[in-house]
Amino acid sequence: MASVKDKRWAINAMIETMDKTWFIMPYQLGPISIEDDITIRYPQAFAEKFILEFTNEGDTVIDPFAGFGTTLFAAQKLGRVGVGIEYDRKRYEYIQERMKESSKIIHGDSLKLDTYNLPQGDFSITSPPYMQFYHEENPLTNYTKAGNYKQYLSDIRTVYEKLKDVMKKEAKIVLQVCLAFFAYAYSGRKLMVAS
Repeated sequence: MASVKDKRWAINAMIETMDKTWFIMPYQLGPISIEDDITIRYPQAFAEKFILEFTNEGDTVIDPFAGFGTTLFAAQKLGRVGVGIEYDRKRYEYIQERMKESSKIIHGDSLKLDTYNLPQGDFSITSPPYMQFYHEENPLTNYTKAGNYKQYLSDIRTVYEKLKDVMKKEAKIVLQVCLAFFAYAYSGRKLMVAS
């Protein structure tokens, strides 16, 4: 077990690192106007940071698990074309109502993304639906059908093998797979972390 001294050292090291990296950003989730049991998503500023880093205006950004459209809205805001796939009809409709014409949302299954005639992508960023090894529902069906972890991992691999085929040769793909987001605020040597 780590001592209190070790824990303090780790926290202080993390504080020092926060100011030296662009990866840790002080952001907050904005409200969304959709009734849903699951509202987990990354902040739009998170997607914007990567989109600015890896794309140019007019580029195509693909999100195979569009969720609430965060990546697509960030792409639109930054002058890129957002293309996404969303399995859940309610989320698909939520995104579709807010999309600009140059962007595109498909109501469908990411495992079939090779059948949707997607444009070549310059960049992709998403947070795949999450599954623990002990879960019994398939997250790729919005947790509506039985599943298992081995099949989940195989399906995620299949999605990204198919996505690779629609991406340009030099395209970058980012997967956000963190279990929890942490909001932080610090002053001096105090760090407050909330999940």
